Amino acid sequence: MTYKMLKICTLLLTILFILVVGITACVQYPSAEEIGGGLSYANNDMDRKTYQTVIMKSTGSSLAPQNAQALYSAVDKGTLWVPIRAHLLLSAREENQPQVQKQIRWFAKNPAYLKDMINQAAPYIYYVYAQVRKRDLPTELVLLPIIESGYNPSATNSSSGAAGLWQLMTSTARGYGVHQDRGFDGRRDIYSSTNAALNYLTYLRGFFGGDWLLAIAAYDTGEGNVQSAIRHNTQQDKSTHFWALPLASETRSYIPRLLALAAIVKHPAKYGVNLPPVSDKPYLELVNAERMSLTRVAKLAGMSVTDLKELNPGVKSSSAVIKRGQLALPIDRVALYKQQLASISSAKAGDDNQLVLKQAGTKDRVQLVNKKTKPTTLGNPASQQIHLVKSGDTLTRIAKQYHVSVKKIQAWNKLDDDFLKPGEKLKIMIS
Repeated sequence: MTYKMLKICTLLLTILFILVVGITACVQYPSAEEIGGGLSYANNDMDRKTYQTVIMKSTGSSLAPQNAQALYSAVDKGTLWVPIRAHLLLSAREENQPQVQKQIRWFAKNPAYLKDMINQAAPYIYYVYAQVRKRDLPTELVLLPIIESGYNPSATNSSSGAAGLWQLMTSTARGYGVHQDRGFDGRRDIYSSTNAALNYLTYLRGFFGGDWLLAIAAYDTGEGNVQSAIRHNTQQDKSTHFWALPLASETRSYIPRLLALAAIVKHPAKYGVNLPPVSDKPYLELVNAERMSLTRVAKLAGMSVTDLKELNPGVKSSSAVIKRGQLALPIDRVALYKQQLASISSAKAGDDNQLVLKQAGTKDRVQLVNKKTKPTTLGNPASQQIHLVKSGDTLTRIAKQYHVSVKKIQAWNKLDDDFLKPGEKLKIMIS
């Protein structure tokens, strides 16, 4: 190859590289202006959420399907998609809208985005689906948290203050009974926020005469903005259906994105999209955790505090005592948690220092008596023995075995509580 030909080839490769980089950089979410343009009638000073596209990257969390192989290995691909498809009520008649088709093309060209969203939704989507069906609502609403937060219960919109899976505003959350205090934000709690969001959407549907598109638009921008847009078109003798309303650009994109997602779920093969597998079994179960911390519950359930916090993002501190009484656990951890909890309760019941109720005087007079036994008195410790904790062992049982007190075992091993883990080694001092 001559020097001249080599120079020409190098130039052609450089141009080709620039073109590839340029095309890649141009891939972006279609804006509202690209979709429909038109007048924005909403008042920018009004309190409303600003839509932000959330692209979730894999964090290696054990909660994602690709990293929870044991949980999802027996699940047929797309199992939960079947009942979701059966109850999609809105997308069929809107699928051919130009705005919806444009969003469908974007999703089809960006499969990694959709995969990340669905994987992020994996621990929560079954619960949301179950609540939507319980209320006999269209299953497009199961997909709404993808648009709102990327199905991330820890998401926060810094400009509006909206938070959680459903991006609830503080005032809306309070109006629908969502508890918030220094230690707990129910907007991030899967159970509280889902209940409030679906109640609010049901109210909006009734407010707008059963029109779901107007109801969902109002969920995004506020019912006042939708009313104002309807009033504007009425005065201009124009149509008042969603597609004709002069709403904010955010809202004019919001509805087509949701409908595009629903159309893809309905006909993935038609649009060349492979949906990640979604289990049709519940992933979470509520358990009693009264007067315990996330750290303690995680230890009893045999899981990391990080994973437990991810499932209970409404709890602000891992060490704070839980006042609300219940936490969400992965179902495969519930049996172990309950077993460990029962073991602790049994140990406390058999402790030497227990409180008993003694009948005294009249029927309604009960005296609380503190029943105490004197601890065993030991001389100077002459030797040390190691006890290997077995399943079912309690401090009381071990104390009786070695003829010592529970308090001494706790002191020798610097135990803050009476929780024992199988395989743990305890130091016993023998006189």
